[in-house]
Amino acid sequence: MKIETGKLYLAQYRNDLKRYDILICYIAVEHYFKTGFIHPYYLLYCKKRAVYVNKKSNISSQENKRRFIKTIKSIERYGFDYKRPVEVYDDLFIKDGIHRLATCLYLGIPFLSIFAKVSNPENEYPCYRYLESAFDLKTINNILKKENELLKRLIKFCYLTIPT
Repeated sequence: MKIETGKLYLAQYRNDLKRYDILICYIAVEHYFKTGFIHPYYLLYCKKRAVYVNKKSNISSQENKRRFIKTIKSIERYGFDYKRPVEVYDDLFIKDGIHRLATCLYLGIPFLSIFAKVSNPENEYPCYRYLESAFDLKTINNILKKENELLKRLIKFCYLTIPT
């Protein structure tokens, strides 16, 4: 099923939950296109997430970075691959695909495809709250500034309205 990229991003908001993970990926994509390098926030995010979920990842931060760059280059060159939909729960909360969403948001790709799973278990939302304590206040403020820029861009270019 196709969905507007901006609407999928906005559907991630849950009360006081901020999807810092998507914002960090967005910042990483933006930084990559400006400098050719992934932003350091992304590597810190990978390390903090691995600690939070309390498992040793078989994938190193460098391997995560390499895979992310490969995703960015692929979407830049070929566009979004509609045969590999973003995995969401039936409430549109993203289960897998934030890197692709962030890249599509940055590149202005208007639509992507989603595959809806079963209902979202209640414990899915809290797993993203660890990022609030993973970064210092200055970093969080920088991330939130980027969020404001992104929301303004979505409203301006995608003609989206934010529910009040």
